[in-house]
Parts: sequence; structure tokens; C-alpha cells
Amino acid sequence: MKPDNTSILKSLKFGTMLTASGKKINLFDPDPEQISIYDIAASLSKICRFGGNINYFYTVAQHSCLVAWLAEPHLVLPAFLHDAAEAYCGDVIRPLKKMLGAKYDDIEEQMLKAIFYRFGLNYSDYPLIKEYDDYALQLEEQAIILNNRLFQKDIEFKSSVHTTHKSITWCWDHRYARVAFLETWQQIPKISHFNQQLSRSTISCINRQP
Repeated sequence: MKPDNTSILKSLKFGTMLTASGKKINLFDPDPEQISIYDIAASLSKICRFGGNINYFYTVAQHSCLVAWLAEPHLVLPAFLHDAAEAYCGDVIRPLKKMLGAKYDDIEEQMLKAIFYRFGLNYSDYPLIKEYDDYALQLEEQAIILNNRLFQKDIEFKSSVHTTHKSITWCWDHRYARVAFLETWQQIPKISHFNQQLSRSTISCINRQP
């Protein structure tokens, strides 16, 4: 059976994309009211980190959760959403992002500002996420690129602490990634409390050292 010539995607205006739920997003001027955590989950759970040039399927959704688990209590939500713009703009690898320069940066920034506004976040917190993003990257490089089993176990352990559904493997498949991402979203207050308690315990241990 041959489809007709009508194309929903081709009929979209320049600079407009279609989400999993059918929302039309203007990439040049995104409307915060059109932003959906379910669209973000649907997309990030299917996007592979490092442009897919790795030997595991490791999603941006899992990376987002990992950064949230590492962040200071008051930064858990912005850490969780720090890559949410990629649900609409795609995951561009760092070398290419640098080559594309200001034009891509402006589009991504506008999108992330809309996302932060949608969920009541202050965009000025975004630069504070970098240290946790970089820390997560170090863990991921060891686990994924260097195939270090200890770091794979570390990521797996963090997943087991913060998610009720258990993944078969340390790196999540796209179906599990979507479920775990949305569960993490719902558990943000508990994660903030957990990180606060962990931080206090760490400080207490340091203070007890001779």
C-alpha cells in the first residue's frame, strides 16, 4: 500500500518540530506551556550518549538521573533537567557543538530557558550544574569507554538506591530509561533529602577525623 503525498512533518513551519505527544514546538521561540516532562522522557530515553559511538546503549535519560543523584540538594531539579533541551534540539556531540558555535548555542539556550521557566527554575542555577555534569562524565568514561566494571557497578548501585524498578543491566534500555526517568522526576524531593543527609554524614565524618 502506497501512502498518500500528505506529510505532517513536511507541512511543519521552518524551525518547528513535532514531539512524541503531538505538540508543535517552535525552536526559535519555544512556548514554556508546550513543554512536557513526558515528551522529555520519551525523547531522552531513546537518545544515546556520545552520539552512539560507544559499545553500550547509554541514554541521556540515565545520564540526567545520574547528574541529579550527584548534585547538591538545592540543585537536584536543575541537574535533572540540565540536558532536557536535547529532547527538542537533539544531542550534539561536544566537538560538533563547538564547530556550530553561537547559532546552535542560542537555540539550545532559548529552549533550556523555556524548560526551566516551565518548571519554576532559575536559569542562573544552570552554570552550577557543570561540576556534577563533569563528575558524571568521568564516571561514564570509566564505565563505558574504558569498560571498567567497578564504575559500572557504581552506576548500577546508584540506580538501585534511587529507583524501585530494577534494570537487568547497569545501562538502561529505552523502555526502562523512560520509566526510571519519570520515577526520578516524581522522587525529586526525596532525592534532595537523601543528598542532604549524605552531605551531612560526609561533613560529620570529616569533622571526626583527628
